[in-house]
This record gives sequence, structure tokens and C-alpha cells, in this order.
Amino acid sequence: MTYLLCSLPSLSFAQHPPITMEDFLSDAKAQLASGKFQKLESLDFRQIDTFNKDLKGFEGIMFQYREDVKEIRKAKAEKRSPNLMVLPNEVVSKDPLVCEKAIMKWQWDELSSIEAGEHFTFTELLVYKLKLQMLSRLESFQAEKGRQVLQAIVNPKMKEDNS
Repeated sequence: MTYLLCSLPSLSFAQHPPITMEDFLSDAKAQLASGKFQKLESLDFRQIDTFNKDLKGFEGIMFQYREDVKEIRKAKAEKRSPNLMVLPNEVVSKDPLVCEKAIMKWQWDELSSIEAGEHFTFTELLVYKLKLQMLSRLESFQAEKGRQVLQAIVNPKMKEDNS
């Protein structure tokens, strides 16, 4: 595991992913025991129930995050300011992209605090995968691509004409 962690490129929030998920998993599969690799491979940021004890309470943090999201929705419906437990106030922005990026930055920072003090552990590897997933998601927030998706939804005939 030490060699694998040392061979991975460092990650910074909002950067272009320096390694593909496929390459990361391929390297991990070659260097980890099958049980650890299966845990790593099954870990998915979008599925809260896949978090395990190696992430020291991150499931609880994600639960609080979801409660804050519910509170934001409820506060909007009631036309009041939300009472947030863990999320920063920037997430109440009217711009959904700004809001999403603020949430992801918060999650990134929470993951960084989990791996603080860890050296060459499985926890570091799990955090690396989650951060790599986040970078891939951030990379997908491209204005032109978004316009194309919106146009395909709003005007499906236009999509057929371009095919």
C-alpha cells in the first residue's frame, strides 16, 4: 500500500484530475489484497451506505449534510434563512453551480481532516478515491456541455437534426 500511495499524483480541489479512475483502480488492484480492493472499488461518493469504519465517522458527517440540505429546502419553502448544522452559508446561494461547488469544497475539506495524521493507510487510499471522484464531477461542470444537455432536453428535435 505504501508504494501505491507514493506513486499516486497529488490532488488539489478544482484541478483537472491527474489520473483517471480506471488507471487508479488498475494500479490499486495490482497492489492490494482482494478484500481491500473490493472495499475500495465499491466505495462510491453518491451512495452514503457504502462508507465504512475506515473513514472515521464520514457517514455521520454526510448524514448531517443531508439534514442541512433538507433544512435549506424547508427554509426556502417557508421563505426564511436556514439554520445549518455543518454546511457553510455560501451553499444558500441562488446560483446552483456556486452552491454545488461550495458543498463539494466543504466535503473535500472534511475528507482532508479525516486523512490528517494518517500515513500510508487504507483510509488515505479511500479518501483519495473519493477526492478523485469529486474532481471528475467538478470537471463535468462545463458551461458548453451544460448548454448542449439543456438544449437536448428543451428541444429534442434539434438533437435529432444534429445526429
